Amino acid sequence: MEQFVNAILEYSRKESDHDYLIKLMENNMDKLRSVVNHVGSALKTLNAKHHSIGIVYLLLARAKLPQVDEEFLMLVEQFLLTLDGPQTRKVANRFCQVVHRYSQVCLENNLSMKALRYLLTGIERFRLNSEYLTPLHQEYLCLCLKAKNYKAGFDLIETQIFDIDPTITGLTPRDMLLYYYYGGMVYIGVKQYTKSLDFFNNALTVPAYALSAIMVECFKKFVLVSLLVHGKFLGISKNATQLVHRHMKTFCSQYIDFANAFASNDNGKVKEIVDKNQDLFQKDNNYGLVKQCMSSLYTRNIQRLTATFMTLSLNDIAKMVNLPNGKAAESILLRMIENGEINAVINQKDGMVSFEEDVYPFNHPQTTSSLDTRIQRSVELSKRLKSIDENISSSTTYVARLYGLKDDMIMDMDDKGSRMMQSVSKLFGMWR
Repeated sequence: MEQFVNAILEYSRKESDHDYLIKLMENNMDKLRSVVNHVGSALKTLNAKHHSIGIVYLLLARAKLPQVDEEFLMLVEQFLLTLDGPQTRKVANRFCQVVHRYSQVCLENNLSMKALRYLLTGIERFRLNSEYLTPLHQEYLCLCLKAKNYKAGFDLIETQIFDIDPTITGLTPRDMLLYYYYGGMVYIGVKQYTKSLDFFNNALTVPAYALSAIMVECFKKFVLVSLLVHGKFLGISKNATQLVHRHMKTFCSQYIDFANAFASNDNGKVKEIVDKNQDLFQKDNNYGLVKQCMSSLYTRNIQRLTATFMTLSLNDIAKMVNLPNGKAAESILLRMIENGEINAVINQKDGMVSFEEDVYPFNHPQTTSSLDTRIQRSVELSKRLKSIDENISSSTTYVARLYGLKDDMIMDMDDKGSRMMQSVSKLFGMWR
């Protein structure tokens, strides 16, 4: 172990030696595992600010053990709080392996809530800026779901992601899919179903050459959340690959049947489908979401009555929407009135319900503030998209691909810099 520590100390001084240190550690992983019991004492002589590359490899050797102890958790947590971003990004894949092992242990030992603070700090120190998606995002969201701390996960996914660069963060397609899957579940937890639907849709439109189990699970929730948002399943996005269009409905036929029954507005038919497939829904951990859809169907059917009738009895409403009795109808109506879903008055004396026209206070200060916030976000997003478009348009590789240049010509252009790029652009401009 002393030899490894000396090598880390020596080759961490200059940035030009970092690649050699990485190669040295990679070539000696087997030897490092043989002295893994001394990792704890070795780390006491190293500083994360200057030796993050070496620390990652020491922690990785410890993470590879069949069983890890509490000391491993403490060492990882200390590193997450103090790591050097630029150095750690040079060994991003190895660092993510360490964090994955740490997250696994925390999940298995009910330490998810404790781990959130350390992992969030690790994300902030590891990523280049807040707009980058990293493999640590999905690990953090998984811990949030396990701890049922949806607020913590919500705060993370509300940060807009614009940059996805595996060469910097070590991100894999699996990490991206899990980010959208867990993120969609977090949005369900805070009852923001429209945003949840967007996340599941993003997962389904990721380019793929083979069907992923994660995408199948996303599709199941995508169907159910579609019912909560739109009242029906609108189908798979055109941006999804043919693979998704071809196979999803086959693998998830029970969910499609449920969606079709839901769209018919027949509560009895919906209940029949649910009873038939209850075991499957429970096995998929989607039964709670299915029950929310059933409750939503009652709500939608009652809302539909407000467009036709001015006054109805509670018993008539119960009969029309297939509820057991007037008391059940009254319970749903009170909840809908409280949530602002309908404008109605219930006469407790004679059991009659009067539906009134909705009044929207467009001049309310809160409405104005909300509209102003949305306008500002739209302006900021527009500026960001314009910047991205300009960067792409001025990219050597993009322009070369656009005009059909070969890879060796692209590399030659990159070597000669921007002047060459400008010359090529002018040249193609003359040929138009």
